[in-house]
Amino acid sequence: MYTWGSGGHGATGLGHDENSYEPSAPIFRGLSAKDVIIKSVSCGKNGTVTVTAQGQVFVTGDNRRRQLGLQGKHDQVNEFTLLPNLYYKIEKVACGVSHTLLLNEMNQVYAVGDNTQGNLGQGHKFSSDIPLKVHGLKDV
Repeated sequence: MYTWGSGGHGATGLGHDENSYEPSAPIFRGLSAKDVIIKSVSCGKNGTVTVTAQGQVFVTGDNRRRQLGLQGKHDQVNEFTLLPNLYYKIEKVACGVSHTLLLNEMNQVYAVGDNTQGNLGQGHKFSSDIPLKVHGLKDV
């Protein structure tokens, strides 16, 4: 995988928040980028989320609205970082402006991030930095 373009908030995963004008191999914290096989990727307004062939999720960029699912005081990450505490393999991801959707191997959808407009499909407007299962979806 290669990234380039607007590096604001660390969205390219290149270890900095500067723009990149040509394709470059991103940094995967704790791994060599050449050893990571990506099967799904989605870009939000200021972040990128990837899924590996093993179903792991790596995230980089803006997390101020907790849209990357990194708990704690991680407002920005400049390298692709493993999303911890996922107890299921992820197949696909989709990023919105300030939320992320994760589809697992059992065709269940999980949502994380800003929920002030109901983006997480939870029936309320409380945001979450922990992926929450979206109930009520069938045959996804």
